[in-house]
Formats: sequence, structure tokens, C-alpha cells
Amino acid sequence: MAKKVAFDILARCFYNQGIKELVQVMISIFKQDKKLIVSFCTAIIENNNGEAMLEILLDCTDQLARTTIAFLFKFLLCSLKEIEKEELLSLEEETLTQNDQVITQPKAICARYMNLFSGLLNTRVAKAWPRFENFLDMVCSFVLYSSNEIEASYTEVSNAQGSFKYDSWTT
Repeated sequence: MAKKVAFDILARCFYNQGIKELVQVMISIFKQDKKLIVSFCTAIIENNNGEAMLEILLDCTDQLARTTIAFLFKFLLCSLKEIEKEELLSLEEETLTQNDQVITQPKAICARYMNLFSGLLNTRVAKAWPRFENFLDMVCSFVLYSSNEIEASYTEVSNAQGSFKYDSWTT
């Protein structure tokens, strides 16, 4: 319940300058317990295949909301990558039965996100080309950075510019 409420609050911050501070507080809470990261990310992807997150990243017209949510998920996915290192390297899969269909998916939650993202590149992401910069930056950051590097870059850019803008393509 708390996972859904937390993301619903973020989703309703489309035009709210307070979203930046809310994400900072969420990250400080997530850093206290890795189980929270796993639980939150699992709930987001299992709830309508991450549609709430994708809607903000690809459909929202507010740049601040897209950038901030992308930063949150960069941090979360890079943290998951570190938490699930063994599952990722072993390529473990799990089999589920959903609507009388047998589905095989990666055991690592971050791998599920990457599968989802790569599957959307030629369809939904391509259609949202004016707003896909943050989405692509999030995928790129997953590959290149650790959660500590993501968090440090946020702090450096925020302190240097006095406002939130994270762009790992130029760092």
C-alpha cells in the first residue's frame, strides 16, 4: 500500500516544484534499507507493467517532473543492479503462470525493467521522441554508473546550478 501511495504522490506532482525535495527524501529513506528498494521497484513493475512511471517519463509535458522521476529511477535501478548482482550474472529466470499462460522472466527485477525498456524503444519511446531524453538517459545510466555516482552527480549539479538538472550525457 505504501509503495503505491508513494508513487501516486509523485505522479500527482506533475506541475509541483516540491517533487525535487520529495524525491530527495525518498532516496534517503531507500538508502536506509535495500529491501525497500527491491520492494518498491517490484511493486512498480508488477503494477500494470510500470505504466505509472512510463506515463511520467514519456507522456508528461513537464520537464522538471520527467527529469526528477528519471533521476529517482536511475538511482533505484543502479541500486538494484548492485543488490541483484548475483542474479544478473547467473541469468536466473523464474516461471509464472498468468492468465493460463506460462511466462518466463528474469529473476532480477532490474533485468525486467531493462527488458521492458528495450521492448518499448521501437514503439512507445519512438512515438514520444520529443520527450524521450530522460528515458534514454535512465537506460544509459543503468549501464554506466553506480548508485553512488548517480547520487553524487545529482548533488554536484544541484549545488553548482542551484536548480535541478541532471544530464549524464555531458558528464
